[in-house]
Amino acid sequence: MHKLLEREWFSGPMLGYDKQYMDRPFDLGAGPFAEVTLTFQLESPCFPFDKWTESPPPEGQMFPAQCDRFDRLMYFEVDPVAATGDATAAPGLQVLRAITPYGGPLEKSADITDFANTQPGPHSLRSFLGTWVDDQGQVSGSDGGYFLSVTIHVQHGAPKRRALGVTSLYSGWFSLESPMTDLEFTLPEGTTHAELQYLVTGHGGAMDPSSACIGAAEEFCQRTHHLTVDGAELTPAGYPRAAFIPWRDDCGCSRAQGHPMMGTYCKENPNRMESSVTAPRANWCPGDDVSPIVAPLSAAQAKPGLHRARFAIDDMYPEGRWQVALAVYP
Repeated sequence: MHKLLEREWFSGPMLGYDKQYMDRPFDLGAGPFAEVTLTFQLESPCFPFDKWTESPPPEGQMFPAQCDRFDRLMYFEVDPVAATGDATAAPGLQVLRAITPYGGPLEKSADITDFANTQPGPHSLRSFLGTWVDDQGQVSGSDGGYFLSVTIHVQHGAPKRRALGVTSLYSGWFSLESPMTDLEFTLPEGTTHAELQYLVTGHGGAMDPSSACIGAAEEFCQRTHHLTVDGAELTPAGYPRAAFIPWRDDCGCSRAQGHPMMGTYCKENPNRMESSVTAPRANWCPGDDVSPIVAPLSAAQAKPGLHRARFAIDDMYPEGRWQVALAVYP
C-alpha cells in the first residue's frame, strides 16, 4: 500500500491555489498487477455538528472557521504536466473525479489496474480539491477546507484482462476561449478494439437566459456534446445517438433534523437543504464521483496506427466552463 496523503489540509484562499492541489510521487514497481486501486477519504470540519461546540464560529461569523460548507470539484491526475516540468509532455491522466458533499465526509475509489499494467514504475499523483474561503465567514468558513487522505493499494498477480496501453488526450478546463485541435494518438499493434473515456462536468459562469439552463451556466445547463475519431462521430454507451447531453437528475437526499443553523437538512450533504442537493446538474451530483462516458470505436477506428480525436460542446455561454478529461483505452 502506498499512502500518499494522510489528513492533509486543503484550504484555498480567494483567487489562490497554493493549498488546492498537492503532488506526490509513488512507485508501482514491476508488474504484473491483479488489481491496483486508488482510494481517497475526505473529512470535513463542518460535520458532525458537535464540532461546532468544540470549535464555534468566530465572533460575528456564521460558521466555524475551518468549515467549507459548499460542494467543491476534486480530481486525481497521474503524471500532471506541471509535475514533470516538460511542457511538451502528454496531458496527465485523470483517474478519478468527484464532487465534495456540502460540508460532509466522503470516500471513493477508482480501479487503475489497466494503467498500472501498461505503465509500471515511478509516477506522480496530483490531488486537486477546489476549496475557497469566505473572509467574512457569512456563507462559509473564513479558513474553510477539508482534510484529505489518499492511498494506492497494489495487488500483484495475473491481470484479469490484457491491457495494451492507456493514452491521455486532454485534461483541463474548457471554455469558449479554449483552442481545439486534433488530438493525435497511436494504437499499438495487436489492438482489435478501443474506447474513448470522457470525464466531463459543467461548472459556474454567468447566467444563461436560454431554455437549456435552469441556473448558472454551465452547472445547470443541458449542452450537447460530440466525440469524434478520424472525423466520424461516436455514440457513447447508454446514449441513443452520437450527439449526447451529459446530465444527472438522480441526485439523492435523505432528510435529517437537529441543528439550529440548518433545521431540516440533507443527511448526505449536511450543510444544504434537500432542494439544493437534488437539483439536476451538468453530469454531477454533490457528494458523488463522476462516471466516465465511454464511447467505443468502430473496427476501422480501432486499427493499429495513428488516429485523431476531438470533442466539442455546443452553445456554451461566455464565462461558462467545463472540466474535461479525455483518454483512449485499447
